[in-house]
Amino acid sequence: LAYLSIQQEFNRIGKAVKAGNKPDIKRLNPFIDALVESIIRNPAAAVWLARLKSKSSYAHRHCISCAILSCVMGRQLGLDRNELFQLALSGLLIDIGKLALPDTLLRKSTDLTRSEREETRSHIQQGLDILQDLPLSVEVLAAVRYHHERFNGCGYPSQLSGTDIPLFARIAGIVDC
Repeated sequence: LAYLSIQQEFNRIGKAVKAGNKPDIKRLNPFIDALVESIIRNPAAAVWLARLKSKSSYAHRHCISCAILSCVMGRQLGLDRNELFQLALSGLLIDIGKLALPDTLLRKSTDLTRSEREETRSHIQQGLDILQDLPLSVEVLAAVRYHHERFNGCGYPSQLSGTDIPLFARIAGIVDC
């Protein structure tokens, strides 16, 4: 039930972003609360749900799977309930900037050209622009900004490495892959 509720609300957010409006992130709170409670009770069930639903090609389902898997990983790391909430929200929002990219680019099945790669990488800044001025924690925004950084320093946009990458961004990067 939490999954379906988040999916419906994320669809609303996607429509708002595509229409050029700011999404109402606070509407997600009760659904993420329910998701966190579900994961605290039974993380294995949530992982299976994420794996099953992520077989879809829809970008929003990938984001929901990232929210679930981030939260499960945080639970395994012993994070508290508020941190799990923030981590699930991070997973849900890391690729929100992709909603501003052309569907043809996101659905392309052949290798991307250099300019297409750059355009795809712009989803980070697009996401930060969408989320600007919204009531989000520093940790959530850092996850959006740095989820493509890699522990060995070969990621983007800042080529951070190791523990210079914020924890939520490291978790989001792992589950995004």
